[in-house]
Amino acid sequence: MAYVRQHFARYDGTATGWSWLEDVAVLQEFHWRAVAANAPGYVAAYRDEPRLMIDVKPPYDRAALLAMLAPELRDRVTIREIRHNRAEAEALKSAVIAASESAGVSEMIAGFSQQNDRMEVILTDEDEADRLCAALTPEQVAATHITIALGPLIVY
Repeated sequence: MAYVRQHFARYDGTATGWSWLEDVAVLQEFHWRAVAANAPGYVAAYRDEPRLMIDVKPPYDRAALLAMLAPELRDRVTIREIRHNRAEAEALKSAVIAASESAGVSEMIAGFSQQNDRMEVILTDEDEADRLCAALTPEQVAATHITIALGPLIVY
């Protein structure tokens, strides 16, 4: 909070008293405090318009998390229970990548979507999607959303 107040000294005690950038800066401070404290159940914090989100995987201590959060944001944050913590998301991502290699997938864009709490995969061929799903466990398939692109995949 000290950094935000020093650099963005416009907060007037209302939700409209500062910008989304200030929200994100304060939320980032919370994130680093929660990670450093190894807060039980804490997964991520981000801005998902119009709300500020804190993702947790049970068990977690809601009161302890809110105590780490700046008072200015406490009434504007949503604490959302999700299925995958960071380690599980990374494990799922690794499993999808390994399965794509073993299934002979030629082109793929993949990443774990924190907002959707699942793997998002984009492929160009429906047969490759079928082979990928066959190489995954049923639980991994259930946690993965596959989209078939109509054109070539372009990675920026």
